[in-house]
Amino acid sequence: MNMKTLLAVAIFLSFVTPSFGQEVSVTSYAFGKKYSCNVPDEKLAKSPSWDMQSDNPPFPLGKAIRLANVVKGKLVKDSEEYKWHFMSVTLGRLSWMREDDPKMKGKCWWSILYEAPLRYGASTGQPDSLIVVVLMDGTVIDPKVSDYKSSEDYQGGHWEREKSGKRRYIGGG
Repeated sequence: MNMKTLLAVAIFLSFVTPSFGQEVSVTSYAFGKKYSCNVPDEKLAKSPSWDMQSDNPPFPLGKAIRLANVVKGKLVKDSEEYKWHFMSVTLGRLSWMREDDPKMKGKCWWSILYEAPLRYGASTGQPDSLIVVVLMDGTVIDPKVSDYKSSEDYQGGHWEREKSGKRRYIGGG
């Protein structure tokens, strides 16, 4: 496996980390905030399973995106500098290590990703993003919001306009 492939796998696993005996945890970062969607096993176990032999997961993607849009609208807003955009959807599935548990067999969820790139110009580093998790019964996992200032883990940054009108770069790696 080459270095680029290893790096891509490591980045993906840092955002979605379902692991043996632990809850699903999906984390995103934007403008000095950390958004954590932690899915307790009890909630996931109550949601419908998906047999991949079926054509579609139990909860329709379009409905999941509409529900996530509502949460996004409550948590983040467009600004003069940034505009939030729907970017992608991931169908998450529990690790094969949990498939032996009959309550967890076939459990999936939607992870809806939004990003806020600069409206004009270019930026560097990881873009500011928000991920909203929707379970297969339509339950939206409201992200827990906390301040996040560590530049060791958070590589995103953004431009802010000072009162003088001058722009300055905040954060980033």
